[in-house]
Amino acid sequence: MRTAALTSSLALLAASGVHGKKEFASNIPNGASFEDVEALGHVNSSSGGKLNVFGDAFKHAGLIWNQELCRGDADGDGQTNGEELGDPCCVWKKGDYTTFVKGISNPADANSKVDQEILYQWVCGYPSGNGSHASEVGEADDETLASPKSTPVPSLASRSLVSPVAIVLFAVIASVYV
Repeated sequence: MRTAALTSSLALLAASGVHGKKEFASNIPNGASFEDVEALGHVNSSSGGKLNVFGDAFKHAGLIWNQELCRGDADGDGQTNGEELGDPCCVWKKGDYTTFVKGISNPADANSKVDQEILYQWVCGYPSGNGSHASEVGEADDETLASPKSTPVPSLASRSLVSPVAIVLFAVIASVYV
């Protein structure tokens, strides 16, 4: 009986180590926004285990979201990891809201891509005044700005604590006067 209990305990402990860790989801933009995906960086996205190409890239980045991971294209589908996860301008920091949630795609699945129409709604601006489409991020830094082409919003680079309600209200008012 004692051996069976010990064996069961060890099996549970070993199994818990192969599951995707929920705390990692908060280390990437929209990490917890995928339906039916509990382990985004794993081959078995429902229970973890072996890492997939995005999981390998995330591990290589030190298990944090950074410029290299954002600009990378883990699945080789032509879209950056940032574009696929709703951070096309690579400005997201842990705890921030993402540029978009609806339409995100899996950065480990080359058949899962963000609709180009979503990406073309965003312009990544730079302090020098140069801008590009999200798919042409280039060498942005922490001062990179993200804003929709048609509706002005407060700068994401300011990192001010503007509530989502204030942002929506600002966008509605701005669209009335544009």
